[in-house]
Amino acid sequence: MKKKNKLSDKINKINYDNLKNHSDWKKINHKIEMIKKEWNEKLPINKNQNKQSWNKLTESLKNFKNKQNQFYKNQKINHKENEEKKIKLIEELSKIKDNYDCNETYKKFVNSRSRWKEIGEINYKKSEKIWIKYNNLCKYFFKNHKINKQKITNERKVIFDLKNNIIKKLKKSIYENTFKPKKIEYYVNKWIEISENKENIYQKIDDIFLSIIEEIIEKLKISNQEKEDLKFKYFTKISKLNLSKTSIKNKIILLEKKIKSITKNLGLLENNIILFKSKNKNNSIILNIREKIKEIKNELNINKNKMNILIDYRKNIVNEI
Repeated sequence: MKKKNKLSDKINKINYDNLKNHSDWKKINHKIEMIKKEWNEKLPINKNQNKQSWNKLTESLKNFKNKQNQFYKNQKINHKENEEKKIKLIEELSKIKDNYDCNETYKKFVNSRSRWKEIGEINYKKSEKIWIKYNNLCKYFFKNHKINKQKITNERKVIFDLKNNIIKKLKKSIYENTFKPKKIEYYVNKWIEISENKENIYQKIDDIFLSIIEEIIEKLKISNQEKEDLKFKYFTKISKLNLSKTSIKNKIILLEKKIKSITKNLGLLENNIILFKSKNKNNSIILNIREKIKEIKNELNINKNKMNILIDYRKNIVNEI
């Protein structure tokens, strides 16, 4: 009787937490059948003991069966929930499958693979059909994404080639020293026309273009103030495209230094007025100093306005990011 009861105890000691799927239960069922067979093969015992031992076995088997039924009941519920999740994922991806030029969409499709695995198993009868639908959706997206990516690469190459051609012409013209403001305006407008409504990937070449334009402006036979105004005019125009934050920051630093220098000169001139103060209001020295102060104040205001424009633009870049 003890030997038969030990077989029942084997069933009672099954760790059901380790039974995660149908395959696990299939293996344990095989073991149960072997235990039952072994129980029947044990030496006969008296009727009363046999009844007790049989009752214990049937109780153990009943408990096992209940656990198994509960597992498959829960599995059915889980499969249904997982099926709904996978269908929902397919619907979600179907809505964005044609956005193959969007990086966010690309990430969602890539991440969907791990999401699909995390969802878990579904009923095997439906599994293949749903998988094929999901897999075809991914194939469709990644194929078109690849085609679109190549198209963008080709477009970018065209833009870079156009910009490089302009830069080559400008570099050549620097040494010829034949530039006039109208010609500079033409090339800046041409540059903007090429760049307009394009991605923010041309910062480096835009910076190069601007530095060449500034070099050309330096060679123009115009006043220093006119040169500075032209430089700032084209800087702000190009800044509206894709100039790097570093370029804008550097320009602000230069303006800050210039404002500091102008302010210092203004202070010296204002001190000179005190030194040369005279009762004669028509004193030519004082009149000249006052005229100079007026010019410097005007220059100071112009540079402060320039710096404020760039500071505002830099803030806009940060906000966009």
